[in-house]
Amino acid sequence: MPVMSIIIPAYNAEKYIEKALDSLISQTLSDIEIICVNDGSKDNTLEILKRYARNDARIKIINKPNEGAAAARRAGVEYARSKYIGFLDSDDYYEIDYCKKMVTAMVSGDLDLVECGYYEFTNGTIERRCHFFNDSDLFIENKIDFINKVFNTTIVNGKEAVVNWNKVYKRDLILKYVTNYGESLLEDYLFNLQYYIGVKRYCFIHQTLLNYRISNDSLSKKYNKDFYKILVQIQIQKNSIMKKLELDNSQYNRAADWFCTYVKKYLLFNGVIFRDYGLFKNVIMDTMLVEQASLVNKKDLFSKCVVKGRKFILIAVYTILTLGVKITKSIKRGCI
Repeated sequence: MPVMSIIIPAYNAEKYIEKALDSLISQTLSDIEIICVNDGSKDNTLEILKRYARNDARIKIINKPNEGAAAARRAGVEYARSKYIGFLDSDDYYEIDYCKKMVTAMVSGDLDLVECGYYEFTNGTIERRCHFFNDSDLFIENKIDFINKVFNTTIVNGKEAVVNWNKVYKRDLILKYVTNYGESLLEDYLFNLQYYIGVKRYCFIHQTLLNYRISNDSLSKKYNKDFYKILVQIQIQKNSIMKKLELDNSQYNRAADWFCTYVKKYLLFNGVIFRDYGLFKNVIMDTMLVEQASLVNKKDLFSKCVVKGRKFILIAVYTILTLGVKITKSIKRGCI
């Protein structure tokens, strides 16, 4: 039985999938299982996967109708045979020793979760190294410290990226805690929100072991009229988990700030007021947004307008939208 399963959701990935597969078959840890989930691709992705599978018995292919990356990951987890699970997006690739270093950390430390630093790049150019915890290793041995140092910083505050492609998980903990794989947005965040409930022993590896491709074609950067509905459902589940973990009120305030910030980014970056005024108005006046805005400690103009709930709110937010266009374009790469 392989020591680690790597799951790759692939949809119309013919442009980059070979790079991802090459980085896996050349890993210094050879005892791995490579699960490629062809998510109803319409290009040559499936043919490429079959060609690689003929030459490497470690490569397994799941061919399914298109349902999105979240459903593809679920299918991969259910198929996987290994104790440890990793995820790799089809347009990213591992450093040659990614699997060995990550699994070695999991085994030697008897960990529930390990993650590493990564490179961000576009068009083949390395742009920046992304490290967590001030560019240093971090080892945590108990649940309280994990909640305080990781859960509160990432899930609650949203100050660090909450992704799943730079992490190695335990399959049994995934099966136990991750019951909702999400939809087309924030599925990585939702996955980790649930998985983190079961984490006690954790390690962050300072080294950059993965290469993340920045793409303008990412689903996270496309307009989705259902985004607010998805975000509300995540916030409801998040508040429920925070209650189970017995977090203090200050964390609820920070979680509310995270929620309101995402809503504001959604309205700004996607120009919702111009696309669908009715949707825009419904979001602004929604009781969930009003409730969360009231919990924000340092309220900006957006939060203040939402809380007051007067008719002038539409004019105020419209002003934010129009004046913020130039600013938001410059930071769009970091948006939802």
